[in-house]
Amino acid sequence: MTLGTPVQGSLAAHTLSRLPLLGLAFGSSMEQGLSGQDVPAGSGREWGAVIGTRPLGLGALFLRGELSDGAVRVCEAEHPAQTARIHLPLSHTGMLFSPLASRHIIGFLQNGDFSLPAVPANGG
Repeated sequence: MTLGTPVQGSLAAHTLSRLPLLGLAFGSSMEQGLSGQDVPAGSGREWGAVIGTRPLGLGALFLRGELSDGAVRVCEAEHPAQTARIHLPLSHTGMLFSPLASRHIIGFLQNGDFSLPAVPANGG
């Protein structure tokens, strides 16, 4: 399961990491995932991806108007090895706090797809 992960690399992170002070904040993040290198072509397992489409965030300034979550472009979060993906109208940070994203993640973990789980009659 990935949540707004730039599996194809991150243009915004690459651009921001070259700025003097912000570059220090990235540390070794570029080599350890934000570059998009070394993502396996497949794992033989289900891989679900939640991808945001609300371009709110500092990274949006560097994304040239492309569809994004404000930090990661949609094309950067999509990967051919994903067995399921869902695009939600959420920002990169908003995905972390979204009840809708949480419900879809639960659906994927339970069913292997992004169908929404049934809500118990008592609302629990």
